[in-house]
Amino acid sequence: MLPSLAGYFFFGWGYVVYLAFIVQWVRNAGGTPLLISTKWSILGVGVILSAFLWRGLLAKHKNGIPLAVATMATAFAAVLPLITDTTKIAVEDMKRIG
Repeated sequence: MLPSLAGYFFFGWGYVVYLAFIVQWVRNAGGTPLLISTKWSILGVGVILSAFLWRGLLAKHKNGIPLAVATMATAFAAVLPLITDTTKIAVEDMKRIG
């Protein structure tokens, strides 16, 4: 049970840190308020839909592997802007579009 608790702790910690600083990351990359609200909207829709997508899989596989995969995917997505210029690229794309 301790590994599960540790996993939830680190997931929650990373989630809070990521969400606390996402707006500043986008601003620092030159993002507009429209881009910031778009990112939050996409994130919100993703969170809502994820409950429906993962519910059956998590219920079917009680071994924790789907939860581990979901957590690793979230970790990768949270770290990606730190190791690449994806935020800056997204800002530049939004500037060209709008």
